[in-house]
Amino acid sequence: MKDARVSVVGAADNRVIRGPQAQALLPCITAATSGSTRLSAGIVVMPPRASSKVHFHEHSDIIVIAVAGHALTLTGPDLTPHIHAAGEFIFVPAGVLHMAVNLSSSSPLTAVEVRTDPEFNDDVVLCPDREIEAKLRAEELRKKFETEQRKRADDDSSFLAPWMMRAHECVWVDRVVKRSD
Repeated sequence: MKDARVSVVGAADNRVIRGPQAQALLPCITAATSGSTRLSAGIVVMPPRASSKVHFHEHSDIIVIAVAGHALTLTGPDLTPHIHAAGEFIFVPAGVLHMAVNLSSSSPLTAVEVRTDPEFNDDVVLCPDREIEAKLRAEELRKKFETEQRKRADDDSSFLAPWMMRAHECVWVDRVVKRSD
């Protein structure tokens, strides 16, 4: 491993890998590319209707920042649903069971992931015994999402399902700027 150094790494500088959790991953900042010993970051792209396998990261915390699309992350033993869309972050602590789902039937989901695993995907543990239950739950929630999306298709405002609405605020550095929709 090279010594840690300031690094600028473009997505085009790396190649997509398929993780054991069945996700297309583009690791960018890793021990190999920057000498990092504590963090990694990369891009995840999920095609329409795709989902990861149920898994957890044994030693790594992860932060997922949705860049485009609508994601569902099922977490924990009860597969608790967490919906997040472009501009929203989700934190999943090490050891927490989860499954990522693209809620859209027509658009890809793009996210940036930051992990405390400097290799980016070194400590994935699959949980095949939870796959059927998680897939059924994900499909049920995807149908609900699509129904809500169709109901709001004629609305003049941009679509956000009621359970995903947020105040129209953007935080920039240390101030709040209200959008003038």
